[in-house]
Amino acid sequence: DVPVFVDGEWWGVIGFDDYQRITPWSQAEVDALQVAASLLGSAIKRQRSTDELTASEDKFQKTFQQTMVPMVIGRISDRVIVDANDAFAKLTGYSRAEVVNRWASELNLWQNNDEHALHHKLIRENGFIHEFKTTLRKRNGDLGTVLLSATIIRINNEDCLLYTISD
Repeated sequence: DVPVFVDGEWWGVIGFDDYQRITPWSQAEVDALQVAASLLGSAIKRQRSTDELTASEDKFQKTFQQTMVPMVIGRISDRVIVDANDAFAKLTGYSRAEVVNRWASELNLWQNNDEHALHHKLIRENGFIHEFKTTLRKRNGDLGTVLLSATIIRINNEDCLLYTISD
């Protein structure tokens, strides 16, 4: 029998028995069993990590979609909106389908282009913005003063901005 460890903790054992006769195991057989125990431990660790990541992603998605705080996620590399929640749709008048895979400039969300440029500059310098006061244009053309907060997050190995908006 060879112990199986996961993250340095004993998880169980793996072994083989011959019930017909007593046979000494060769060093090659012992080594193969130790490798198998190590691979099993690694597979269990990997599965646990995958399960934890899936649970974390699920928790984020539920929070993102169900919150009453308007939120939008934009990819930094090309500034494309990759997701928006229902609260954002309610605030702006755009459906999620109308904003995903589009640019904020394409939707004419920013009332003041100088403020748009300034907010990007501040994010580049600080990695975030907190309560940046600006005016957004809604789908119907109405203007609304909001406070934007944004922080950099990683999604699919890409830097994105997670915006929260206070109306």
